[in-house]
Amino acid sequence: MKRALFLFALCAACGGAPSIHSFTVDRDRILRGDSVTLSWNVDGAAKIEIDPQPGAVTGSSATVSPQTTTSYVLHATNSHGSSASQPLSVNVVPP
Repeated sequence: MKRALFLFALCAACGGAPSIHSFTVDRDRILRGDSVTLSWNVDGAAKIEIDPQPGAVTGSSATVSPQTTTSYVLHATNSHGSSASQPLSVNVVPP
């Protein structure tokens, strides 16, 4: 019984993966050369990264200027190494 209680307490301290409530873009179709704003709402993350760019981010939004259609992936990682990811795409068309 003590072992089960200890394991429960240990797991509760680690917490689960971060929660990505949203990962959005203000426009999902743009002309080459235009910029878009990626926005996110994440709980429980010690580190947030967006691949392929801008990489490590803080706050709740970032502006990017993709030159071709790009799939972005938001990666949220907590202090224990648990992570969650969510993708989105921005379609780029020629001017």
